[in-house]
Amino acid sequence: MIAVEDTVLQNIETSLLRTFATIAETRSFTRSAQLLFRTQSAITMQMQKLEDVLGCKLTYKSGRTIQLTNEGEALLPYALEILRLNDAVQSDIKSMRRHSEIRVGTSDDYAVILLPRVLEAFTLENPDITMTIHCSNRDQNIEKLKKGELDMVLAPSTLGEQLGETLRLERLVWAGAPETQIGHDAPVPLTGFPVGCICRDLMIQSLNQNNRQWRFVYSSNSIVSIHSAILSGRVVSAVEESTVPAGADIIDGKFGLPSLPQVKISVLRGTDRSNRACNRFYEHLKAGLGPVSGRSAEARLVS
Repeated sequence: MIAVEDTVLQNIETSLLRTFATIAETRSFTRSAQLLFRTQSAITMQMQKLEDVLGCKLTYKSGRTIQLTNEGEALLPYALEILRLNDAVQSDIKSMRRHSEIRVGTSDDYAVILLPRVLEAFTLENPDITMTIHCSNRDQNIEKLKKGELDMVLAPSTLGEQLGETLRLERLVWAGAPETQIGHDAPVPLTGFPVGCICRDLMIQSLNQNNRQWRFVYSSNSIVSIHSAILSGRVVSAVEESTVPAGADIIDGKFGLPSLPQVKISVLRGTDRSNRACNRFYEHLKAGLGPVSGRSAEARLVS
């Protein structure tokens, strides 16, 4: 009759299998101890423990080298596969934890107007992922991306630039309050983001190319403040069509204002493409900010 305890299989510690696999590779207890940062006596004790668990000898000494017994040869492929799976599990789980945060750099207007719907859809599907949005100008965000401080950058670019992947083209338009009045010979009163903003640069470039005088009345890093300034009727600005604030008019062609070019909304990614969460968010960005026609319903003044 077989005793009950004889049918109970014992768990094999992976540390014992790692020691055995190292000995099988080096054919030396001394060399294995060095590679595993253990004493030779500790290596010997681990092998004795593994042999006790399995109930058989796994190695024997032949001259100055260690050889595997038949049982040792049979164990080796199992040991290597178990160690591979053990390491893969730890690597994948730690990678998931490390990749549970997505750091996106963008401008304040994109963060307030373009991203909310994309973020809402993404977080509903991925509730355990933390999103961090860093608002700064394009050049600063790209520099952070290069340093590995950001995973992704959403930014405007000119038609001639090769910057990341283009999500869609946007018409740059003049925005002003319904009551805005500007004399055809008067300097154009402007508002917008500080120096470093592509739309600001294109706005000033268009005015200069048409010999139209201008003056910057109000500059802010906050799109809410810029929208408020536009709606005051005292200033105008060149903005992407989808970011024209509610209550403002598109005033292209009025007051002698020059035409404006299109811009591209582009996304740039870091070099690490193993971040699964980041890859999923990238797909959401492409789906949520793909090509649009006409004035988008996205633009809203946040109060």
